[in-house]
Amino acid sequence: MNVERRVEKVLFVVFTAVSLLFLSLPTARSLQVFKLFLAYCFDPGPQLSAKAAEVLKATPSNYLRLMTVDQTNRELRLDATAHRLKLQQADALLEENRALRHVLGLREQGLWKFKIAGVLERDASDWFGSLVVDLGQEAAISLNAPVLGEQDGEIGVVGRILELGPKTARVLLIDDQLSSIAVMVGDSRREGLLTGQGRRLLRVDFLDPEAAIAVGDRVLTSPTSAVFAPGNLVGAVRRVLPVDPYLPYQSVEVAAAMDINNLKQVLIIEGK
Repeated sequence: MNVERRVEKVLFVVFTAVSLLFLSLPTARSLQVFKLFLAYCFDPGPQLSAKAAEVLKATPSNYLRLMTVDQTNRELRLDATAHRLKLQQADALLEENRALRHVLGLREQGLWKFKIAGVLERDASDWFGSLVVDLGQEAAISLNAPVLGEQDGEIGVVGRILELGPKTARVLLIDDQLSSIAVMVGDSRREGLLTGQGRRLLRVDFLDPEAAIAVGDRVLTSPTSAVFAPGNLVGAVRRVLPVDPYLPYQSVEVAAAMDINNLKQVLIIEGK
């Protein structure tokens, strides 16, 4: 026990002497570094606290810079999105102008007299059967008037006016099961009766069983149609059905030429 106390006293005297020696020496840079090293070895707390204080002091400015960068990125993303939307709108306007120039060219050529109507809505309960346009009785639209559409440079049959209001009209589409049109199929111009099957699918019955009909043959309105002028495009044959030996005719399935869901405007023909 006495030995330990003597050791403690000796160490105390040595550390005290060394401390007094350092305090009396000039404060050269190398000596200051050595002092700091010894101080850190025996009591690192103040140095760590100082470093922590510096980090905490810099945190607000670092956070502000991060927030600024994030806000800039958000603004750039919004600008890019707005630019893409403007490009899409410009493409849509160009396509609409092209379609209008095409149909107005038909009017100038005297092929048809017609009014251009915008598509307002489709019946949610009968999505593929009808649509509503923005012209009605006040625009002198008549019941059963033929309705055509324009897509990809082609004019095709859409349907006929089924109901009239003062400012709107409902169009019965050709793929509705209540719709029927006299048509001609293929180069042979064999006549049949086209009826709607829903979802752009159509069927032509009562065709001559000996007629040579192939997939891809165009289907046009017939001169015997009570509503449509002859030669309007209806669609194309997608499948030739097997001939039933017990029926005196053959049938084909037809894909409609006009994609009704993508129509924004239609042509309402004045007179057949």
